[in-house]
Amino acid sequence: MSANPNHLMIDRNKNCDEIEICDEGTTIFAHDKSYRKIVVPNTCLKWRNPCEDDNVYDLPMFLMLKEIGEQLFSLGYEPVFYVWHEQGLSGKIYQYGNYQDDQRWVEHGVTKGYA
Repeated sequence: MSANPNHLMIDRNKNCDEIEICDEGTTIFAHDKSYRKIVVPNTCLKWRNPCEDDNVYDLPMFLMLKEIGEQLFSLGYEPVFYVWHEQGLSGKIYQYGNYQDDQRWVEHGVTKGYA
């Protein structure tokens, strides 16, 4: 059996800007003006309600990775940004701003979730 099955492979060439992330199970890391790495509270971001009538119904809220980046910039955070999105059995780590000539969200890693 392979140590790295296909569902754990990382595609660093894929542009992940439009991947939607829900607020549940998500941890966001950024840098402040002193370039200290910090955890950004999810409550600092304006998450989108998936229901058209704006009733939350205890559903998770969503943002695309590019929207997360835009909001982090507007709040004064500096790249490199990381978004860890974990579910029960798997998760993904996304990264923005590690390469000067390629400013986009990319898949940075995988996790085995929090199970």
